[in-house]
Amino acid sequence: MTDTAGNSSILRTKTFGRIWKKVSSSNNAVTAMSCASVNACVVVGTNKKSGPWLETLRNGVLVVNKLNYVTTPFNDVACLPTKCVVVGNTNVATVPFSS
Repeated sequence: MTDTAGNSSILRTKTFGRIWKKVSSSNNAVTAMSCASVNACVVVGTNKKSGPWLETLRNGVLVVNKLNYVTTPFNDVACLPTKCVVVGNTNVATVPFSS
């Protein structure tokens, strides 16, 4: 969910959409999010300078990951139980999670 200022919030429901709870928020624009489990997710998008941005959400805390040699933003992310794969126009990367 993104507000008019471009800030994003990550929401979670355990009631099939009847009740939503804010898990975390970011001041970057979220493009995609996928979760390896209920407590391990990867969020990708664009930062305020239109650069690439990737964060991991672990136990409700967003952690910014430093991106070396990534020149364009990631477009999508897909997760398996132990890792996530992020894809951009010119980049592909994996984000491992411990089981």
